[in-house]
Amino acid sequence: MKQVNKKKTKTNKVKRRKRWLTLLGVIAFCIAGFLGYRYYKDHQSYRFDTPDEADLYVVAQNGISSFSYQDGLLQETSHNSFKLIEHGLNNYINRPIIQNRYLLLSDYYGPSWKTGRFVSIDFELGKVLTKTELDAGSQTTGQSSEYFFISQYNYYDTYLAVYSPNLELVDKYVFNRPIYANSFSVDGNQIYMYGLSMADNENIASYLYHFDLVDGQLNLVQETRLDTADVTTYYGNSALVENKLVTTIRGGRNVVTGQENVVLPTIIIDDILTGERQTVTSERYDYHNIFDLRNGLVAIDYSDTTSSNVMSFTLLNIHDLSNHFITIDPQPYNVDQTEYLQSIRRLDADRILVLTSKAIWIYNIPAQQFESQHQLPSHIEGAFDIWAQPPAI
Repeated sequence: MKQVNKKKTKTNKVKRRKRWLTLLGVIAFCIAGFLGYRYYKDHQSYRFDTPDEADLYVVAQNGISSFSYQDGLLQETSHNSFKLIEHGLNNYINRPIIQNRYLLLSDYYGPSWKTGRFVSIDFELGKVLTKTELDAGSQTTGQSSEYFFISQYNYYDTYLAVYSPNLELVDKYVFNRPIYANSFSVDGNQIYMYGLSMADNENIASYLYHFDLVDGQLNLVQETRLDTADVTTYYGNSALVENKLVTTIRGGRNVVTGQENVVLPTIIIDDILTGERQTVTSERYDYHNIFDLRNGLVAIDYSDTTSSNVMSFTLLNIHDLSNHFITIDPQPYNVDQTEYLQSIRRLDADRILVLTSKAIWIYNIPAQQFESQHQLPSHIEGAFDIWAQPPAI
């Protein structure tokens, strides 16, 4: 009788061990599946067509389309549909282009306090790479000839990071105090970044940081405070164009009296080589993006969507300071309030592309007027950027 009980006990132990091993195997399989799914979600990639006849691409939340432009006719040559933006486009950052082929953008991924996605689009290979990163809801991005730059601000960790076109982290410079980056510009291996910091007496102060980049490694060259003790200046975006740093100033306030508008909205052009400064004043304070259109021409759009001139921008020649305010609709009260200016890029020596959420407008620079307008196909939803092979000008 005792012998039988021993056998039963041994059999029961074997069964329990098998059940535990089976349970552990199921748990391990579930964990591996979860980690595999997270890796897939964090490193999704897509393919899109790059037809030989394509002259430009429209990037939208639901995919990428190519177009040919010949003799004033714009014709769609391909459309690849996929969910490029999953949660929400981060419109607060620039969308830089490097090596004339990669476009970087940021997608909010889940609650803003969790994570976000970076997206790199390769127009040469027709490939989209995504990577989920902590703090991808960054405020500012930029580019050199080889790398993307991404700044991140929070109270405990403020840094400027260097990424490859494939979104691999190359280097990271950590600041010793909270710095909120406005924007930065790059010339070769020289990087200039505007930032706001809590300074003397807890007042917000503006700084210009100068870094150099050697083999992907960041080194701080100089930190310069731009404000006086009494006045804080609101710096906007910047772009380094032909050794000239073009920067928008939205205004300024007296930190002692609290008086606003002691500094007027201005565009400043600083020559990095000579130190000479030129200024262009403006009645608009809501400067937004600066688009380098090459040959000394920049376009500056505006962020105030409550203005009657919703779709408007300024073309500025940094050599002679000539500038033109351009609005797409000459009768502003007829502007479709659901349509906004999204991107401005160069098409060729005489024309630029202006993308709105519903159409492509082609502006003739010498004639100083729009020469055509082309409605986007209805299957393109949420268009937000346009890319054309940079012309040899």
